[in-house]
Amino acid sequence: MRPTHQGWKDSENAIVDADGRQVAPPIAPCEVQGYYFVAQQFMATLALALGSLGGARALWNSAREFKRLFNRDFWVED
Repeated sequence: MRPTHQGWKDSENAIVDADGRQVAPPIAPCEVQGYYFVAQQFMATLALALGSLGGARALWNSAREFKRLFNRDFWVED
């Protein structure tokens, strides 16, 4: 059986919606999305070191857009 998500709350019923219902997978908790963001930045650095300026730029731009969307969807001013 494959887990429905890979967060620190890894029991089958740990992630619920505001009304208490189970959230449908796939589930990507904030920390997993952070790992993805950092991985894109590291891969951009590696691509640059390997001489792929275009690849590095694409990965860096992708990471920047990912961060923008994350902040748009999850930032709470309070």
